[in-house]
Amino acid sequence: NNWLLESRLDSFSMPNRSGRASFIPSSSSYVIAPVEQGVWGYAMGVQPKRRNVSNMTKAYVDNNFLLLRRRKDAGRASTLEVVDLSLTGEQRINTQEFILEPKFEHVLVPFTTSSPNSPTPFRVCFYTAQRVNIVDQASFSIDLDKSVFEALLDLPPPAGIPHKHHPIGPNVVLKVVKLKASLYFFALNAAELDVCLKLEMKGEGFRKVRGDSSEIVIGAGKEKLLQGIVANGGDALSLHYEYLCDVKVEEAGRGAGGRGGGGGWNALFERTITNAGKKLCGVVSPPHTTAFG
Repeated sequence: NNWLLESRLDSFSMPNRSGRASFIPSSSSYVIAPVEQGVWGYAMGVQPKRRNVSNMTKAYVDNNFLLLRRRKDAGRASTLEVVDLSLTGEQRINTQEFILEPKFEHVLVPFTTSSPNSPTPFRVCFYTAQRVNIVDQASFSIDLDKSVFEALLDLPPPAGIPHKHHPIGPNVVLKVVKLKASLYFFALNAAELDVCLKLEMKGEGFRKVRGDSSEIVIGAGKEKLLQGIVANGGDALSLHYEYLCDVKVEEAGRGAGGRGGGGGWNALFERTITNAGKKLCGVVSPPHTTAFG
């Protein structure tokens, strides 16, 4: 088994624009040219060890990977399809396995939820069983927030880490998605009424990525992000969460987003509920078995 290695130096840095991004991409995305036959491999994001005075006090960031693909013959304007997602806590090394399929161009996008004050270097190492052509691309046209949140909602859970589903009202479900040392909370509302949901959590060893503990409105027929958290300091994560849900009551001066749905980077991800979401709500929280309270 002779593995082939390609290694690239990369970094995370805050984008030079107003507002704040939820997910900050690395300086480069990595475009992997189509292969003639299937190739298995993996990528590693490796941050420098804290072994000298210059970086002894620097914290590791969460080094995540988003893997996408598009058909070779579809052209550059074709839509990129999310293949896999690797979210981790704030630890030195993260790994993303992949299978390169023939006739597809693959794109690996490293990203972080941290907000580094200065560029945070790391090395991307590709290990493949056959030689592949990898091109660094400085900027890649992709809605990173949308792609990551849709992957969290739509991709099957990792082996041994099932998603949790809590019925919180008639045809309304709280979905908890866990990937390694990250947790993301979504509300799925297949009911015909807007609902209000307040999510509170207590614990240690984590930091908030997105959302807050204010009351959030989930519109009828919508799926919406509530909160996202990441373990700080590796895989250790101790958390207790509580939720309270009720039908929405109109209040003067409040917009449709609720107190947790302001503009800028705090605007919470929302989309029309999918058929899979409707089915989940019907199974987990059928209308005749659960009432709001």
